[in-house]
Amino acid sequence: HWGGDPDTTFNIVIIGDGFTEGAEQDTFMAYAQAICEEIEKTSPYETNHDQYNLFRVMAVSNESGITDCSGYAEIVDHLIETGADSCLRHVMCGFPISKRIPVDTYLSSYGNAVEDADGNYYGYCNTDKEALYEAVSNSLFSFGKVGLYIVILNCRANGGNWLDDKVMTVTLSGAGYDVEDFLQIAMHEMGHGVAGLKEEYTSCSEWDPTFLTYPNVVRKDQIEEAQWEEVASDLDAHGDLAERHHGPEDPHPCDGTHNQASLAAMEMTKLGAYWGAQFIDPPAGFSCGNGCDKPINWNDLGDTLGQSYYRPAAICRMRFLSQDFCGACDHFVEEAIRNP
Repeated sequence: HWGGDPDTTFNIVIIGDGFTEGAEQDTFMAYAQAICEEIEKTSPYETNHDQYNLFRVMAVSNESGITDCSGYAEIVDHLIETGADSCLRHVMCGFPISKRIPVDTYLSSYGNAVEDADGNYYGYCNTDKEALYEAVSNSLFSFGKVGLYIVILNCRANGGNWLDDKVMTVTLSGAGYDVEDFLQIAMHEMGHGVAGLKEEYTSCSEWDPTFLTYPNVVRKDQIEEAQWEEVASDLDAHGDLAERHHGPEDPHPCDGTHNQASLAAMEMTKLGAYWGAQFIDPPAGFSCGNGCDKPINWNDLGDTLGQSYYRPAAICRMRFLSQDFCGACDHFVEEAIRNP
């Protein structure tokens, strides 16, 4: 997709890792094309075609797959066995590593969890960013001109990760899933990578204890600093907040038949200050296996630290996969691509 001069346009680069020569390159190209088509028809990109460029970079790996891809499949199986709903299958908590067999790939990407010096486990995917920057600069242009790198990993499981302000990873959809799962995770991760949006389904307090004010999530004691107030005319921090606690009156995160009357009564597109960046009702026996007393994203009251935060809307892509961005998040993504 060509929108304009790369010097003045938001540039998105798509590259693969763990794809060998031949048929696997065709697989990468098919997934890359699917992302391009999804971006072009998704708001706010669909009305800003002249504001961004999409580039594809070919990278041939010596071996197929990524290191510890199998760990992803094990986590997904665990979630399914414990009754987790479909919207949880992309949550890759840290599982202990029993054996790491390196796979020789172009960007040395790896999945599952990594144990640090203190014995803590961190999940999701990673990639060699220096190798990534070099590969792209050799093919296209320098680091400074890229707004977002999308790394598609040849791992048959559902997962994604935002590594920093410019790099995100997403795995192929696993057995039993279709490309739609892959695309929805990719678009969610792009919310992080393009506009710096924060998760709305957990406070992320385990890895972000300072919790700065983000475009789409704000601490209750900083409500006057909510960045979405400019696009939410109904936001009144001192009056009747459009807030919802995660209790019986709130839409259930996954089960569309749960509290249907309450769900229908809510104005899903109404912007305001909605209480809570957390989910409730962890599946029976669910554990991330990371040595903590409670799973990172869950405890018996939901993520209790999430009770200290507000988000802009009841429903948003940053909270539920397969949903559109709420009006606030849509605004911040548009601002980012229009001002590279």
